Amino acid sequence: RGEELGSTVGYSVRNDVRPPNSRGDGSIEFVTVGILLRRLMDPRDPDLKRYTHVVVDEVHERDLMTDFLLILLKELLV
Repeated sequence: RGEELGSTVGYSVRNDVRPPNSRGDGSIEFVTVGILLRRLMDPRDPDLKRYTHVVVDEVHERDLMTDFLLILLKELLV
C-alpha cells in the first residue's frame, strides 16, 4: 500500500525492532519463531489474546523451534 515501515507494518528480529506505531486495527508485525516463543512465555499474555491472527510461514523448513511453536499454538486452540 506504499506505507512507511513502522506506521502499520513492523518487524522484530533479535535486537532489531521496528514495531508498528498503530497497534489498533490493521497493524501487522513480522517476527521470528524465537520472538513469538518468547511472547508465548510472557506471563502478562501467555494466550496471545492481544493478537487476532498468527501466520506461521516457512514451516517446510522444519527445526526444533518451529515444531515446538506449532505444538504450543495448537494447544492454544484446544
